[in-house]
Formats: sequence, C-alpha cells, structure tokens
Amino acid sequence: MTADQKALATGYKDVINSTNVHNIDVVKQSESLSDLSQNTFQMKTGKEMNDIGGGGGSTVLPDGQSHLEVIVMDATTQVPFVDRASGATVNHPSSAGEISAHEIIGHQLADEKNSVNASGLNSVQVTNLYLRTQGINTYYRTEHIGLPFSTSKVEWIPDYLK
Repeated sequence: MTADQKALATGYKDVINSTNVHNIDVVKQSESLSDLSQNTFQMKTGKEMNDIGGGGGSTVLPDGQSHLEVIVMDATTQVPFVDRASGATVNHPSSAGEISAHEIIGHQLADEKNSVNASGLNSVQVTNLYLRTQGINTYYRTEHIGLPFSTSKVEWIPDYLK
C-alpha cells in the first residue's frame, strides 16, 4: 500500500468511526436533493448543485456535530486543473469519487480534526491525493473556488491523514 492509499484509507476510516454524523446526499443531476440539503444549500436539484456548487458541497450543520455533504454522481461542471506536462490550465468535470473525497475528507473531516486549512487547501490536497490513488498523474488541482494555493503545498498529504 502506498502512502497515498494509506492516507485516503485513513480518512475514510476516521469518517466512518467518527462520533460526528455525516449526512451524505448522493444524487444525479436529474434528481431532487433531500429536504435537509434543499433547506441548507437553498438548491432543489442535483443539476443546481452541479451548476452552482461545481458538483458537490459540504457544510457543518448548526449543532456543530453534524455535517452535510452533497455529491453529484454525474457532475459535468468543468473544474480547472494544471496539466503536468505543459503547465497549462485544463478543465475536467470531477468524478463522484473525487467529489466525495474532496467534500467528506478534504472539508468536513479536516474541520473535525481542527485543521486550519479545512476551508480550501485541504480539499485541494485531498482531490490530488484521490487522483494519485486512481493513477491519474497527468493533471492536478491548485485552486479552490478561484483561490490559488502554492503548487508545492497542493501535493502534500494533509497532517490529519498521516
């Protein structure tokens, strides 16, 4: 098992064994979001979450102990990545697995672990971690909602997954 695979497995293990509740809404663009997701994100369908949220979203619920994550299984929103060979920006839609890792481990688990980078850098790091575990080494992500991060830092495994 590689360090990347171990880190990703650690993240999912920690989420599964967490005392916090993770409400995970998995939908297609043609489907309605759960009532909880509709009320929280003010969106009704997977298509809206795709178009507005880039294919996924997550938040801590008001009780401070519960999380809500939405994963769009057939996301089509183009997300900017960097091509390793040329350094050029290339756009790709994110896979459901990538979105899951990004939202659940990169945002919400990072928040549970009190990481100061839970709002952005950790989610980008976990996106790249997920891509590497899938053998996708031709591109990587460097930004989150338009906020760029250091190219060297986006390849790190977050401390809470070591």
